[in-house]
Amino acid sequence: TPLIVLGFKTVPLGSHLTPVFEVLGEMLCGGKWGVLVNDLVYDKRIFASVQCDSSHLMEAGVFSIVGVPSPGRDVFDSFKILEEKLLGATSKFNEELLVTARNKILADFYFNIESVRDVVFDLVEFEMGGGAGLINEYPDAIKRVNMEDVTKAMESYIREELMTVGVLYG
Repeated sequence: TPLIVLGFKTVPLGSHLTPVFEVLGEMLCGGKWGVLVNDLVYDKRIFASVQCDSSHLMEAGVFSIVGVPSPGRDVFDSFKILEEKLLGATSKFNEELLVTARNKILADFYFNIESVRDVVFDLVEFEMGGGAGLINEYPDAIKRVNMEDVTKAMESYIREELMTVGVLYG
């Protein structure tokens, strides 16, 4: 099954924009309600799955969208549709979607801190991003993300000329 991966270089670990990309990922790919998932997986069934990931390293980050075309779909046609829907996604953004995305991230965060193992991993990630104590500020950072932040991130980082595309066959 082929995978289509769209990648965009973003911000390094510890950037004030890190929470914005997390919220953006949820708005695009979260649950059944994410803009891309809702449209391409559930409504049009062009993709079997679409997932977003925001990874941050010390010098740069990567925001990626991974799509698995539905069986029988041409991979390159599917790529063009995914690209078009991604680049036009801000027209589907609204306040309700933003609130849902923030709430999902916070619910996941609070659920994860119930496990000692996950707390350790989170503390290591925060330590690498500027200090383990930042874990205490994370919920407020997510709550502060607004529609302007998400729109600016899309306009600045998620653009066709900045996109790296990979098609992986398994």
